[in-house]
Amino acid sequence: MSVRISLKADELANQCGLAAAAIAGEAGWPGSAPGAGVMTGHAAELSAKSAEIKRLEAELRIARQAIKPVIANARRDMKKVDKATDMLYGDDSGRKIEFGLSPKKVSWTRSAEPDQVIIRATRDGVAPGSIWVDWEPQPAAVYEVQWFTDSAMTQMVGSITATKSETVVEELKRGKEYWFRVRAVRGSKRGPWSDPATRVASI
Repeated sequence: MSVRISLKADELANQCGLAAAAIAGEAGWPGSAPGAGVMTGHAAELSAKSAEIKRLEAELRIARQAIKPVIANARRDMKKVDKATDMLYGDDSGRKIEFGLSPKKVSWTRSAEPDQVIIRATRDGVAPGSIWVDWEPQPAAVYEVQWFTDSAMTQMVGSITATKSETVVEELKRGKEYWFRVRAVRGSKRGPWSDPATRVASI
């Protein structure tokens, strides 16, 4: 185990079960310490919650697969809306906002300095030890993503370049807290780092 008293539900349930059995056989066990029944209760509750998490994770995987064709169909039709508003109002028109689309600003997006990224959400990824990070997109940009094990953002443990305004960071230490920051890159220009966002890696 990575720590003496585990942060992982399955491992901690096993520890509590072992402790309960040992306490039950210890005649001189002090009354100030938790009894065998208490530790058995912890083991049972942890096992039940862990099983529930696994069931929900399986349902989440199925739901994410099911939503993919729905997203694809909606994106296909939004692209048609985008083209229609191009024809009606022009690529750069502010009227596109009324249709849920930002102006393309073709004349400057590829050379303008990116704005500061705003991280919208962090959630558990599908796999154990993974975190999903989502941020506000910026036109004609890619994104640098970094993650750290301390709030001061001095202990960087990983980084990637993302082409979309979201990413899933995997193979993290389960039950450990991580801090993330993101910045947009457009050509040779880099925007400021986002404010940090934090989450504990899924167990």
